[in-house]
Amino acid sequence: MAISGTIIDGVFVPDGQGPRGPAGTSGSLAYDIGGFIPGQMPSSLPTTIIVFASRFTRDVTFPADFASSVAGGETASTSVMEFVIKKNTTAIGGMTFSVSDEAVFNTGGLEIDFAPGDRLIIEAPVGGDGDLTDVSFTFKGQEVI
Repeated sequence: MAISGTIIDGVFVPDGQGPRGPAGTSGSLAYDIGGFIPGQMPSSLPTTIIVFASRFTRDVTFPADFASSVAGGETASTSVMEFVIKKNTTAIGGMTFSVSDEAVFNTGGLEIDFAPGDRLIIEAPVGGDGDLTDVSFTFKGQEVI
């Protein structure tokens, strides 16, 4: 039995299917962004610095307070350290380490939407914690289709 379909962007797609699922469906797909900030966080910076940035290629929504996202350091902070999370140039929330090796996220209880071309930026705080090291994180979102 032969399977019929078409080639879309160099990928064979069987009839009745779209490039990422059944044709005509809408909804969302998992979309995670992970990163790593190596080394020891400086205890003092003259100004904030960007330690991570990612540009979006799809419409993505993150739940309120980045629910189910995770972050941690190899060595725990010994004081409160909050990284600022931005959408382009606007602060939208934070990733806070509070005498711990795991972070708590906040967005003020709001979902955050990104469109193609938008950037997610993380800035290190000016008054950092020199003990926090090797921060890794994964933001859990949904691609809007």
